[in-house]
Amino acid sequence: MKQFFNHINKKKTSHLNQIDADRTAFGEYIAKNIALYNLRTGLKQSCHATANYMSTELAAAMRKGPYQVNTILAGFDAPGAGDAEGTLGKPALYWLDYMGALQQCNFGVHGYAASFMLSVFDSQWKVCFFTAVSFLFFILFVFFNNFES
Repeated sequence: MKQFFNHINKKKTSHLNQIDADRTAFGEYIAKNIALYNLRTGLKQSCHATANYMSTELAAAMRKGPYQVNTILAGFDAPGAGDAEGTLGKPALYWLDYMGALQQCNFGVHGYAASFMLSVFDSQWKVCFFTAVSFLFFILFVFFNNFES
């Protein structure tokens, strides 16, 4: 089982794992359709909207020819028009399985080490906004720097 990081846009990335062909096909399909949506409407999707779109596409694919991919979507939403002045953006992390089940979470893992890492995160994770934001920025920094080369 190989892993694949899919760069959706400047503020969103997803981690896909499972079968190579499905990973590549689904990752490119999502990235290109979100880019097309941005071009058609001139609007950028929030992380929540992107996660729901991915979930809908996985659920719809179950009826045709399913994509066997598990996904973790990480992103950062800039403050919107309705937010108060001086508001910071919001980091978001979503976990999707191959059937289209969607869950927003504080941490997410999948793969061979998932059982071990979930037990560590469950016992050690403390909800602290600064820690969560800095951790998410670190992950996004590492992901995006891998795309540069």
